[in-house]
Amino acid sequence: MHSVRLSNSHRSPSTGACSTSSYQQRSKSRTDSSSSDWVSRSCASGVEIASGANYGEAFVDRVWETLKTLNENRKLSNLIKNREAGDQLSRDLFFSPVATMTGRLRGKVGFAQSRNTPFQGLAADGAKLALWGLYRAGFRAVALVHDEVLIELPIDADHTEAAKRIDRILCETMEELTGSIPVACEFALSDRWYIAAEAAYDANGKLQRWKPPN
Repeated sequence: MHSVRLSNSHRSPSTGACSTSSYQQRSKSRTDSSSSDWVSRSCASGVEIASGANYGEAFVDRVWETLKTLNENRKLSNLIKNREAGDQLSRDLFFSPVATMTGRLRGKVGFAQSRNTPFQGLAADGAKLALWGLYRAGFRAVALVHDEVLIELPIDADHTEAAKRIDRILCETMEELTGSIPVACEFALSDRWYIAAEAAYDANGKLQRWKPPN
């Protein structure tokens, strides 16, 4: 068996391994702690900030008045009106559910996750749909490594045509979710997975097995 390694990018294919992926864009999934304590830090007069200076009364008043203007949650009205800064108010203000364009919902998450999920979550959804498309087309996907799909092919198969079909399935599936954002893949044929593998061709343009340098 030979394996085809596909990496997916929303840029035009280039030489070498693809590092930007529309399947999975790496990012930190931790909660942004600065947003969690922002209310208590900025709304309590007399609290020192990093520079050593205190927030002025005018700034503190402006923050609370702005929160009152923007708030649409009746449960928070009294907390904001009475300027009851604290962890609970911070969680209620900055933690909320978020959904991808495909309708997958995540429960209450922090500010960073709520900004990250719509695009990274969408890329993950596209990857799952692509794997389903490969399965329905008769391909045997054995691994998904970050933004790469590892697919086993028979040794006597037409690897060039198989790679083109796989490429088309991956790109067309992802483009169903990305709309006008172009999607492109890079592929390589090898005996096993190599992070450095890249497409190799013979004189007739047929895909050949990539070999690691000695």
